[in-house]
Amino acid sequence: MDEWLQQKVGQGRFAVHGTEAIAMNAFAVHFVALKDALAFAQAHPNLELADCTRNISYTSPYKRAD
Repeated sequence: MDEWLQQKVGQGRFAVHGTEAIAMNAFAVHFVALKDALAFAQAHPNLELADCTRNISYTSPYKRAD
């Protein structure tokens, strides 16, 4: 992943920050450009977005049904 970011996005165009989540480690990748974020998501399809919308405590009239 780090190599992909350096080669495809380039230094200074992203930032990676580690954190802890419930029962696991997590990280966040921040991008300068949306196109880079989309390319990253497509290149790493097995990464799960940690947006908490699948959390049982999340409520919204627009909550996903799956």
